[in-house]
Amino acid sequence: MFSIIGIVVVFGCVVAGYLMEHGKLMVLMQPAELIIILGAAIGTVLIANPLHILTKIASGIGAAFGGSPFGKQRYGYYEPRQIDFPNEPGWLYLMMKFPHMAEIDLARFTFSLDEYAREVGDLVATVFAG
Repeated sequence: MFSIIGIVVVFGCVVAGYLMEHGKLMVLMQPAELIIILGAAIGTVLIANPLHILTKIASGIGAAFGGSPFGKQRYGYYEPRQIDFPNEPGWLYLMMKFPHMAEIDLARFTFSLDEYAREVGDLVATVFAG
């Protein structure tokens, strides 16, 4: 997505700068010049890089326009956890006192509590503010 936005910004700035200098926009629309410039750029990349770099460039271009590998399908959820219960001192104390709590699915438990964490924090701050 950012690749497409970047391309739009580049073309938009080139056209805007050209028009600011009172240039005629149709002068930029010349296929022969585009072929010359793109051919020179592609040829320079081919001459300057070995084959294994060229394959990395091609895969990088594909990855830039492809989707992100990180998402719900990979992790099963969208948002990151705000609370890390296994490392909290209070949770460790409860685990010592009640060993059967080890069977709790902490990821699911944490995500359901994330929605209420800020509200509980505000309530505690209000109660203990005085």
